[in-house]
Parts: sequence; C-alpha cells; structure tokens
Amino acid sequence: MITSCVILNYNDSQTTAKLVSKIREYNSIDYIVIVDNKSTDDSYEILKQYETSTVYVILSPQNGGYGYGNNVGILYSYEELEATHILIANPDVEFTEECVNELKETILFNENVAITAPVMKDSSGKVSKTIAWRMPHLVDYVLKGSSLYYNIFGSKMIYTNKYFKGEKYSKVDIVPGSLLMVDAKVMVSYGMYDENIFLYCEETVLAHKLREAGFDTVLLLNKSYTHYHSTSISKTYKSFDKTKKILLSSKMCYMKNYMKINKRQEILIRCFNILIYFETELISVTKKLIKNVRKR
Repeated sequence: MITSCVILNYNDSQTTAKLVSKIREYNSIDYIVIVDNKSTDDSYEILKQYETSTVYVILSPQNGGYGYGNNVGILYSYEELEATHILIANPDVEFTEECVNELKETILFNENVAITAPVMKDSSGKVSKTIAWRMPHLVDYVLKGSSLYYNIFGSKMIYTNKYFKGEKYSKVDIVPGSLLMVDAKVMVSYGMYDENIFLYCEETVLAHKLREAGFDTVLLLNKSYTHYHSTSISKTYKSFDKTKKILLSSKMCYMKNYMKINKRQEILIRCFNILIYFETELISVTKKLIKNVRKR
C-alpha cells in the first residue's frame, strides 16, 4: 500500500511549502507530489528546493485549471510512484497523520468506497455548513447560483445535521475538494477531473463519474481538518464578480455534459444567469459603498 499526497500550487509557494514542511515526516504518506500549475511568479524554483527522495516537484505544461493540474499529479503518483491511495490536498489546509490513516483504512476495508474525506472546519475551528452535499437537482442547482436566493432559501442539496447524528461516518454524494482521498486505481480508471472545467464544480463532476461507475463516497465524522478559506484562489481572483462568472460557467458545463440539459433549458438558464450577473455587480457595488462609508 503506497500513499501519495498531491498538492497543486499556483503563485502561492509560501503556503504550499508550509504544508509540505508539516506533512513530509508523516509515516502515513510515502510520497508528496507538488504540481506547480505554471505559476507566473518564482514558485517553481522556490518549491524545487524542497525536493527529496520522497518529495517531487513537477511543472505543469500549462495552467489548465484546478482539475488539469491535479490530474498531472494523480497520473504521476499512479504511473511513476505506483500509488494505491492518493490524498488530494489544497495548499491552504492543515490535517493530522491520524486523519490520513483513518482515510486510508476506510477505503481499504470498504470495497465500494472510492472517495473519503474528513469534516472541514474554518480557521476558528467552526464546522463548515457544507461538509457534504447531495447530487444536484436541476432547478435547485440553477437557483442556487443567485446569492440572494441561496441566503434566503438555502439549498436542498445540503445534508441536515439529523442525517449525520450519532454516526461515526456517513455515505454522502459529494464532499469538498480541499482535502479528500481516492482509491488510485478507481480514480484513474473511472474518475479523473474534467479538464474542461477550469475552476469550481470539480468535486461534483468527480462524484458523478464515480457514482455512475458504482462507487461510494464516505465522510468521516470523527475526523476533521482546517481549511484556511481558499487562500490561493483569493490571491488570484480578487473580485467577487470574477469568481461568480467562473462558477456559473463551470456549472453550465456540468449541466450540459452530465445532467444532459436540452437546448431550451440551456437558453433559459443562460437568461437567468444574466440576471445573476446583474445581481453580482449590484452586490459588488454595494460592498464598495459600505466600505467607503466605513472609512470616513
């Protein structure tokens, strides 16, 4: 049994190096594969200094997005290092060795389980509202794109606390992509990230693929990790409207290619997305006004 940890870096070598320094002594991890996603700064050169016999630093041929970069690391782990388990970790996470061992054991002793993940917490130790979610239904998925709708009505995709009550682990549809472990052979054979999606929705597509192939996803409720609010993403995409446009584009890709929406549905959704763009601009302007008022 060989475990490889894949970490995708983009213009954030400091955060990546901090994680590598912490986990490279973990006995539960045999190899660390850092993929620099064609950074525009000197990240690759800095991270190369961390290379050892068990830490590899790979330069991606291009910045093809989150899925593309992680696929580079996954394939290298499976084909070159012969990994049986692959831990996919964002640079801005923190987790224990005990957590890694529990993730491995869950896959090892459950034949149909292809993905495992611990509970996500923020930097203050608070459990995230979205530790896992259901496969999307079209109407809810479209409406959820509106921040106003989501804040008022929430989403039917989110599991309630009742679903998890009293359980050590639970079978779920989708877990956050910031830290998860996959069965390497299953991942390469049936999964892999969709490289047509640059950012966001990757975990939904992955869960869809593996579910179609008959595999399960399990959330470990007795283990957790800390996610520091998407540090790398916030450094790259500073505006709320920019990230919203990327998100809506990725959701459209998922709906067309996996939910198989028809042309009429696509036109209606695109019209609704135009309204969401206006809503996003309004929210951005309002936030700027409030910020300026507070400065006075």
